[in-house]
Amino acid sequence: MIQDNNTNILVDTKLNAEYIYDFTLHQTYSKLSGFLVNLSGLSVFIIAGIHLRSGDFSLKTSLLLVAVGICILAYTPIHLFISAKKYEKYNKSNLNIRYSFDINGITKEYSKNPNTTTAGSTYLWKDLLKVVSTPKTIAYFINDNNAYVIPKQDFRNNFLKVMKLTFDNMSPEKIYIR
Repeated sequence: MIQDNNTNILVDTKLNAEYIYDFTLHQTYSKLSGFLVNLSGLSVFIIAGIHLRSGDFSLKTSLLLVAVGICILAYTPIHLFISAKKYEKYNKSNLNIRYSFDINGITKEYSKNPNTTTAGSTYLWKDLLKVVSTPKTIAYFINDNNAYVIPKQDFRNNFLKVMKLTFDNMSPEKIYIR
């Protein structure tokens, strides 16, 4: 974490599967589809219990339905965890990222090591779609499908400075930080 004299706040990040999983899990379950998956899994449990109690289903059939419900509920988190591990494995060279925050916006640069960076992209604050916090990350969305995902711990002692820049330069309806 470095802050230079031109009011740029530099944040060096190292994404790993833990942070990718945290972000994708939050994104999945904060949408209607994630809610519906959970609702369907719980519905299978309820149906199994109601029919077992009324005597419509045997214990064996009810246990089969409970197993189906568990599979429905467990599939998404397991799939996202495996996907995060695969992403980390196949994108190791793109997981070291330096972000520069200033009054104009955010610049993202890839770095192979701490002393060199590759030219990146810059987005103005007004062009960012939204900013969202998850339990372990802050994500700056550049469009519906792409975000700059930054582990909270990588902000170190500049977290409040970056959040002040964010709140000062983005409209409140685009900020979903708790």
